[in-house]
Amino acid sequence: MPAAHRWDELEDAYGKAGGIPDLLNEAFRDNAATSGAQSGPWFDLWSRLCHQGSIYSASYAAVPMIVEAIKKVDGPIAKDFFLLPVSIEIARHTDNAPPLPDDLSTDYLSAIRELGDLANKYTDANDVYLRKAAEAARLVSLGQIVKASELIDA
Repeated sequence: MPAAHRWDELEDAYGKAGGIPDLLNEAFRDNAATSGAQSGPWFDLWSRLCHQGSIYSASYAAVPMIVEAIKKVDGPIAKDFFLLPVSIEIARHTDNAPPLPDDLSTDYLSAIRELGDLANKYTDANDVYLRKAAEAARLVSLGQIVKASELIDA
C-alpha cells in the first residue's frame, strides 16, 4: 500500500489521486451502505478508479485497502467492496489497462488472491447482487477472469 506521499504520484480518472484514501475511508465508515446512482463515496470511487471500465495506477493501490476493510467487516457489507476490486482486476486483463507498477504488484496480487476466501462468507447472502459480486470475487481470485466477467455482465 503506498505511503501517503505516493498517492499524489498515482493517477485516477481525473488526475492526481491524493484524495482517494479519504474517499475510501468515507466508504468504509458504513460497511453496508451503497451509493445512490449519482452520489456518495462508492460512486466517487467508481468514477475515479474504474471509470467506464478504464483503470489507473491508483486503482491498483486502492484494492489492498478495500480488501483490508473487508477483513474488518462483521455483518452486512455493500456489494461494492467486492465488485470494485473484481472490476479492476477484470480491466487489468484488457489491452488498454496501465501496467501494474512494480512497487504495488505484491500487495495488489496478494489482495486479489485473498478476495476469494473473504467472499466465501457472502456467497449465501440474501442480497442477490452481493452474492453475485462475492462469486465473481471468488472467480478472479482463482484467475478465472472470463467467467467472472461473464457473471457480472449477466
